[in-house]
Amino acid sequence: MLFYLSLLSISGCDALQSKINEIENLANEFVAIGFYLGVEEIDTPLIDDATLALLDDLTSVELFLATAASSQDLNSNPVSRADVTLNSPLNGVLPVEENNPGQYSTNTSTGLLYDESEVALFEIEHTGIDHAISVNVPAEPSFTLNASHNQNEDLDISFSNQAYENALAFVVNVQTGEVTYDNRPTTPMEMYELTHPQGILLNEVEPDTDSINIPGSAFGTDGIYVIGVAGIISSKASQMNNINTAISGLIAGKFNIEAICIPQCQ
Repeated sequence: MLFYLSLLSISGCDALQSKINEIENLANEFVAIGFYLGVEEIDTPLIDDATLALLDDLTSVELFLATAASSQDLNSNPVSRADVTLNSPLNGVLPVEENNPGQYSTNTSTGLLYDESEVALFEIEHTGIDHAISVNVPAEPSFTLNASHNQNEDLDISFSNQAYENALAFVVNVQTGEVTYDNRPTTPMEMYELTHPQGILLNEVEPDTDSINIPGSAFGTDGIYVIGVAGIISSKASQMNNINTAISGLIAGKFNIEAICIPQCQ
């Protein structure tokens, strides 16, 4: 009997400590928010070298650090001079350098690799205090496109039953090099809105995403277009340590790259 009572006591203490940690993280004003993106190997004769060069930096990390009590404060107090590293089996321990106040990034020029099907851990040290956030790293989505498409017509891309929480996409006109559509986040507020739809963590929103719609305006002229789609996964609250779980968020996703002709390939 004493043995079972002891087990109950330990279990109760663990649950209490977990609740205390949860409350502390909600009250913590240290915020980390960003993305870890990759791209599949591109192999299509429709994509020229100039477009391939444009896609080189798709494998990238962008992490924004701030002290904030709400999402409205994200731009007000960036955290500078932090030591940030990405830790994963393929990358080892890779430094992520600060480029602008509070903005830390890296790409393939520093040796960054997309570590598919692993967990990517970002460790942050600032003023002697340690913080961490991690995310499960998904593979690229599987989908099929028709070889041709009509000018100015919306394009629905389906990737059902692949357990993504949301999706990113971009479109590039191969002839002009113009990016005609792009929903990737570029500001801290856009990152927050992506990772916290309806004000709650993305992975707590149901159901999973199984398609994305690209507006017809992306295909405004005849020609060849490159389309990139990444299904994304976001950090859970349990994957955040000593940071604000109500505002922080990290997504990971890998782009599947396809080409399409408007209206038809010649």
